[in-house]
Amino acid sequence: MKKQIWILDDDKDFCLFLKKIIEQNFDYSVKWFISEREFEDIIFHENDIPSLILMDVRLNKENGLRFGNKIHEKLPSIPIIHLTALDGDDICSEKYTILSKPVNKPLLLKTVSNILVNY
Repeated sequence: MKKQIWILDDDKDFCLFLKKIIEQNFDYSVKWFISEREFEDIIFHENDIPSLILMDVRLNKENGLRFGNKIHEKLPSIPIIHLTALDGDDICSEKYTILSKPVNKPLLLKTVSNILVNY
């Protein structure tokens, strides 16, 4: 089965934009979600687990950082790249990877590649 990257963002167009970038540059299938509930139901209740998650920090009903921590409590090995339109610098640390929107495509690709190499 082909490895997967999952995207969770409340903006459908942004999800499709990221999907296109990922599929053009990596041999991974991409699933995208605009609903935290649907994402949560699948990741916690099915055997379908991604190799990487790209997640917005400001979701409709949830704080993305808090939701990422919830995911890591149950599935600690899945890396998460958080994306945000909030002002700030890109952060790549042991605990968090946070990239700014609009997305810097070369930085996104480099970050995804570095994570997938170590996965």
